[in-house]
Amino acid sequence: MTWPRVRPQADRDIDQAVDYYVVEGGLDLGQRFLVAIERAFETISTYPEIGTCVELADARLSSVRSIEVPTFHAYRVYYLPRSVAIDVLRVLHSARDVDGILSDEVQNEP
Repeated sequence: MTWPRVRPQADRDIDQAVDYYVVEGGLDLGQRFLVAIERAFETISTYPEIGTCVELADARLSSVRSIEVPTFHAYRVYYLPRSVAIDVLRVLHSARDVDGILSDEVQNEP
């Protein structure tokens, strides 16, 4: 099992969500979110193809999959299963413009 590579923006997404949950519900809620993220990462590490295929406008994103963050159902982990590793692109709330955000992510790649 290979732990996913988390891109910097996905790290920032996680940090922002934790900050939100700490403010709204206290340190315990923020820690529960981190545990749930770890569970999601464990799942995609063990079963990379388990996530739902995400239909996005940008053809370069045709392989993107997503999985719900356990117990935090409004958040999803968006990732690319690759032969050597799994790349976590973003961790986004369902109210966000996922298509636009992920398209921007691909455009900004070197």
